[in-house]
Amino acid sequence: MFENLDYKCPACKTKLIVGEGTKRYETLCEHAIDPNGEPPERQYLVCPNYKCAISSSDVFWDWYGSAYGSYKLSKHCINGLTSPFGSIERKNEIEIYKRGVTRKTMLPSWITFNIFQLYIDYHYTADTDGNVIKIRRSLEFLKKDDKGRFLYGGSWWWGTFKYLWKKFKRNRKYKSRNEFKKSFNRAFVYRAFEFIMKVRFFNSYRKSLKNKNEFN
Repeated sequence: MFENLDYKCPACKTKLIVGEGTKRYETLCEHAIDPNGEPPERQYLVCPNYKCAISSSDVFWDWYGSAYGSYKLSKHCINGLTSPFGSIERKNEIEIYKRGVTRKTMLPSWITFNIFQLYIDYHYTADTDGNVIKIRRSLEFLKKDDKGRFLYGGSWWWGTFKYLWKKFKRNRKYKSRNEFKKSFNRAFVYRAFEFIMKVRFFNSYRKSLKNKNEFN
């Protein structure tokens, strides 16, 4: 199984080979599911290039491309990515962990009169060699804590509005009696959405009131 992987060392790009014997190591997924379980003996990958900065260390990689054995590994690797070229884990290092790329650009708080902190969040699409294929940017913001520090992540109203619209359409599709029912959350965006839907679908709203009165 490991022999079919076309992974290349993140430090020297030499093709990795299966190491001698087996090792007992725990993957991140296994640790999340059963942190106290005993991991099995299994194969692993190593760099065969004796001139490589990490080939003589105790570093090795698993099936997914996750590295084991040294917390200082990144300083020897290309672009600081510790996963092998060609692995799904190298793709994840860019897309999920955002290693070696810009994560956020903070904007000055005076733009919002110091009410909240705007920032640009970067979202990447990468290939298994860690090359960025696409970049998407979104405008996000932080809210203040009780000490006036911008620490809490906020959410824009349109995200909630989109969620409520999908829920409303689903209720209408299945002819639910709850399509105009008040939400327990009485924040402004919820109240605004309910008002707009009542106006937009006034005939349906009026019919729902009539049916409610007849039922009662």
